[in-house]
Amino acid sequence: MRTDRLSSIRLSAAVLAAAWTISSQASPAWKPKMSVPRSFAVGTYRPEIDKNTEKRFYKLLHQGKALIKSGEYTRADRLLENAVELRPENVAARLEHARVLLTIGYLTWNRVKVQKAYRHILHAVKIQPSNRDAHYLSILVANLLERMRHGSKEPDPAYRKKSK
Repeated sequence: MRTDRLSSIRLSAAVLAAAWTISSQASPAWKPKMSVPRSFAVGTYRPEIDKNTEKRFYKLLHQGKALIKSGEYTRADRLLENAVELRPENVAARLEHARVLLTIGYLTWNRVKVQKAYRHILHAVKIQPSNRDAHYLSILVANLLERMRHGSKEPDPAYRKKSK
């Protein structure tokens, strides 16, 4: 009885080992082949731009992020707007610009700035539908716009950054 059990264990181990090697060598059956070329897939289109424009774009983006950290939102707004104009398909630049517009719009209770931020966020969602940050921001901004539309009063001034 013991030999029968050992032989069945060995047989099971051999079958599992064979199945493991076969499955590791085979391509996954659930991975579909693309029906459209990669250049036409959603969110992957990137027009050719020259190296100087690329350098200028990244310089504007990094300077804008640095200005956000230092609290200079109006200057960051201008720089990031220029970056978005250079590369309108770049989701990171769009979301950074939307965050700046959202911050300015909330602090000054300016509905126009918040609506512009919302348009940037919706455009980012169209470019990259899997971006969680864009979806989260769209919900946040939609709620803020709803609050602004219903005549809610401005936020408490105690939360605003005090200028010296």
